[in-house]
Amino acid sequence: MRRGGTRIAQAVWIVAAAVAAGVFLASLTGYSVWLRGESPITPGPDRVSGFYVLSGLTSLASALLCLGMAFLLFKQKRHDGMALYVSFYVLAYGIVMSGPLENLSPLFPGIIDLATGWIQPVLLAAPTVWLILLLPDGRLVPAWSRWVGLLSIASLGILPFLDARSVATASTLPAQIMYGIWLVLYVLAFAVQVYRYRRVSTPTQRVQTRWIVFGMVVWICLIVVQSVPYVYLANLPPGAPLPDWAAASAALWWVLTAIIPATLSISILRHRLYDIDLIINRTLVYGALTAILAGLYSGSISLFQKLFVAVTGEKSDAAIVITTLILASTFTPIKTRLQAIVDRRFRDAHDPLQRLTEFSRQIGSGIWVVDRRLALERLLEEGMQALDAVGGQVSWVADGAEKLVATRGKWAGDCRLTVPLANNGKLEGRIAFGPRGNDAAYESEDGRALTVAADAVAKALGDAAKPPLTAARPSGRMSI
Repeated sequence: MRRGGTRIAQAVWIVAAAVAAGVFLASLTGYSVWLRGESPITPGPDRVSGFYVLSGLTSLASALLCLGMAFLLFKQKRHDGMALYVSFYVLAYGIVMSGPLENLSPLFPGIIDLATGWIQPVLLAAPTVWLILLLPDGRLVPAWSRWVGLLSIASLGILPFLDARSVATASTLPAQIMYGIWLVLYVLAFAVQVYRYRRVSTPTQRVQTRWIVFGMVVWICLIVVQSVPYVYLANLPPGAPLPDWAAASAALWWVLTAIIPATLSISILRHRLYDIDLIINRTLVYGALTAILAGLYSGSISLFQKLFVAVTGEKSDAAIVITTLILASTFTPIKTRLQAIVDRRFRDAHDPLQRLTEFSRQIGSGIWVVDRRLALERLLEEGMQALDAVGGQVSWVADGAEKLVATRGKWAGDCRLTVPLANNGKLEGRIAFGPRGNDAAYESEDGRALTVAADAVAKALGDAAKPPLTAARPSGRMSI
């Protein structure tokens, strides 16, 4: 993206973020209704308030996680075109899909049909297809994938011929055809991502995109399944009583919407997608975790109280106290365990290049005697595994001539990456790699990581070759 275009996109992001913040603040009125055990979206009798509390807290956690991720990406990577696009997408998802827009219904009663019938398709249907096509580096590979993206935009041309209510409920044939087209486009987009994963992506990119693609596949599949009760409820006659399972279905919907921000957070925070360092804010994950557990806790208390009333026919303060103590003793270990898992998972980034970094530290520590051939062979093997190279060779300078030390894999002389082994500016050897397993080009970070490891080996071998220092013989008599 050119500098002028980047600045315009950044200015648009700031405006969009201000609008999103305003919508989120205005939606707090609807969230307060959820937390009272009622639904601001489907007003009616309070049958199972525990599910309503869970719905509100899950939606709120998902929205906050999305807004936090969008701000984080913009703050650290606003000059990266793909990272900026992901930031836009997450910002829109957090407001349009995670719930704040629909929670404006106490203030704007007609907002639900508008949100589900027009705003969600425009801001998320086609952008989701483009997101899958462009992950992780913003390139369209293979070239024909651009037509999938263009068709996703063209499919929005059906919307002006539909009313928002028919889109929201999928109650007409044109609306059903449009949803069928989108489903086909999503399948094609995922096929493109599979191709990229197997033929184009580097090992680092595979690790980074695996969680996002997995989350999107699960999200779309479960939403297709969950759309059955959703469409049934949406097509009930006006004023018809909602079935008892409606609250549980709504809670499941909001849990499903949290899948995308959760998997994106794992890719960004754990696997350093777009080079976002891990030291930022595990608070985002902790906040979402705490909110979801709080919703489960509150919902469980409400459910147990209602069950007690249904069984005994009367309320009891003792039953409330006992239920609270039992649930507190149950949820506290669960929360502690989940936080321990988050700490362990987010402690280190499982980057394939981490093997080279750790090898460099071992060599540089000097705590073990270095054997030249073994050290060079180990460097070659570690580099091949970290960079997914199909073959390579390493050489060493001895008696003024560079001599081959070892060859590994399918080495046919097709050199794609060469790094010198240098010690204090003196060339000590050379390591070279052939094509990668997916035939992708080596990146600058690959060369830097390999250079650090090669320099560490060259220095260790050079130091090991130096003659040991001998103590100077004292002159004269020692005096006391």
